[in-house]
Amino acid sequence: MSTDISFRILKSKLSKQLNSLPVLIGNEMVNYALENFKNEAYDGNKWKPRKKKQKGKSQQKILVGRTRRLIRGNRFTTIANGVRYINDTPYASIHNFGGVISRAARSETFIRNRHQKGRLGKMFGGKGAFAKGTTKGQGFTFKSYKIHIPQRQFIGRSPVLLTRLKTTAINHLRKAF
Repeated sequence: MSTDISFRILKSKLSKQLNSLPVLIGNEMVNYALENFKNEAYDGNKWKPRKKKQKGKSQQKILVGRTRRLIRGNRFTTIANGVRYINDTPYASIHNFGGVISRAARSETFIRNRHQKGRLGKMFGGKGAFAKGTTKGQGFTFKSYKIHIPQRQFIGRSPVLLTRLKTTAINHLRKAF
């Protein structure tokens, strides 16, 4: 009888550990991505540096802007069979996989509202300040162009990540025993 009771206790502990495992795995994946941003590398392979050096600013890390939006987009969700890493920032995939962004040629017309008379009309060499009412707009034409984005991978299948996930899972499940 005592064996039956200890088996039920062990089964209960193991079930609790298995239920909390997806959250630990997801956190490990997000932490791995954040470390890659910090190290500016993926699995020890450094990212390609910027083409232009920033002048007059403190040197920011690659893929980290003022808003840190790409880093803040790192999260995970649990699904039926496991965990899924998510970064819903629109430009996350182009940076992770690399590629080409193609922009089509386009034209735009800008209509500027300006004061025509009075004190405000004399501003800016007689061109006037902005106000209600419209004056003729000026058209701009932009040529088509392509932007080549180098691959700067921060998440994906990796032997290092798989080893970390296995170690995390084994250590967590050992707590049940």
